[in-house]
Amino acid sequence: MLKIGITGGIGSGKSVVAAILRQLGYPVYDSDSRAKQLTNTHPDIKRLLTDAFGTQIYSGNLPDRQCLSRLIFSSDRNRDIVNGIIHPIVAQDFNQWAISQKVPMVFLESAILMEFGFVHYMDKTVLVTAPVNLRIQRVRQRSHLAESEIRQRMQSQLSDEQLTPKVDFVIQNDEQHLLLPQIQKLLLYLSVL
Repeated sequence: MLKIGITGGIGSGKSVVAAILRQLGYPVYDSDSRAKQLTNTHPDIKRLLTDAFGTQIYSGNLPDRQCLSRLIFSSDRNRDIVNGIIHPIVAQDFNQWAISQKVPMVFLESAILMEFGFVHYMDKTVLVTAPVNLRIQRVRQRSHLAESEIRQRMQSQLSDEQLTPKVDFVIQNDEQHLLLPQIQKLLLYLSVL
């Protein structure tokens, strides 16, 4: 089974590419939504986050998302601690999910594919790129974050320039290049492996 990682910065359009792949019948693991679900339910994550940051990180049985977000984006050290707790469990979850799919090819969508080791589980990697201003516009439309908050989040991720030499395939989601032909080209490239 081929495991293909899809990455790209906030607002690049990873989720759009993933949605198209799903429509074409390919299983796609959404690491962001699974990380949120696992943070809500996995006892080891809850215990380790509480040990690291105190009980205020959870409100009742659910994580305080605003508190967690402030921690992650306020310091590299906090972000590394949180990711070091959550992402090994997400990686285990992905591997179990992939095995259960019983298909020749699965995809994993992750903004931090390179940063926290998911890349080591992948056979091939895909980067979705878009100009920074377009990415900011997309994020503002969907989340209503201030531009300064969006830029802060962008700075916590590797840039397209840093990622491009590390990936096997690039999809431009810049509203100038059609996505479907690029995805079809990707699938053709993967089918000959």
